[in-house]
Order: sequence, then C-alpha cells, then structure tokens
Amino acid sequence: MEIFETIQIIANAVFLISILMFGKYLRSYLAEKGKNAASKEDIEHLTKSVESVKHEYTAQIERLKSELQDELHVIERRRRIYEEICNSMRVFIAGNGASDEAKDRFLAAYSSAWLWSSDRVLTLLNVFVDLQIKHAKQPTSNDGFVLECA
Repeated sequence: MEIFETIQIIANAVFLISILMFGKYLRSYLAEKGKNAASKEDIEHLTKSVESVKHEYTAQIERLKSELQDELHVIERRRRIYEEICNSMRVFIAGNGASDEAKDRFLAAYSSAWLWSSDRVLTLLNVFVDLQIKHAKQPTSNDGFVLECA
C-alpha cells in the first residue's frame, strides 16, 4: 500500500504543480487579453475621433469652397458690369455720336451697376453723371449725352 500512497502523493504533486503552472499561464494570458481589449477600445475611440474631426473639416472646406465660388460669381458679375459701364460711357466723349442705342446701353449698364456695384463705385459714378449733367447745361456744350433729371 505504500507504493500506492507514494504514487498518489506524486500524482497529487504533479497535478498541483500543473495547476499552479497553468494558473500562472492563465493569469498572464488573461492579463494580456485584457490589455489587448483595452488597446482595441482605445484604437476604436481614436479612430472615431479622427474620423469625426476629418468629417468636420471636410464639411468646413466644402462650405468655404461654396462661399468662395459664390464670391467669385459676384466678382465676375461686377467685372462685367464695370466693363459694360466703361464701354457705354463713350456717349460722353465728344465726337462719339450719342445714338439712342448707345444711350440705352448706358442706362442699362447704369441700372445694373445699382444692383451689383459697391457703394464707392456708385458714389463715384453718380458724381461723374452729375458733372456730365452740369457740363451739358452749359450754353457752349452740345457734345455727349445728357441724362434728364426729373
């Protein structure tokens, strides 16, 4: 019976050592698994944060592009209006015939300027027109186009 008890003690010792080794391995395995899970959650959180910021900046960039495109349209429209005003102002130059068509072109450009021009341009344009009216009212002047004031 002594052999049986000795084998049982050895078996119990081997079993106990195996459980201790497996427990140590299991503890370290679970600790590493916990670190990996935490790292994965951190990475997911960081990825969501980066994507959120990226989306926000993309939306801002698109909004700015749209605003710049609108501003470019206004600038282009103003440039065309200024060009029309300058071309139609030929009616004020002595020697250029002030035909009804030329007068109509100036009045149309002048009207467009009121919609699209800056306040400074409108002020200067009105000063110019006022000067032309005063010049046309002088008895010796028959040149150019005179705007009738009501």
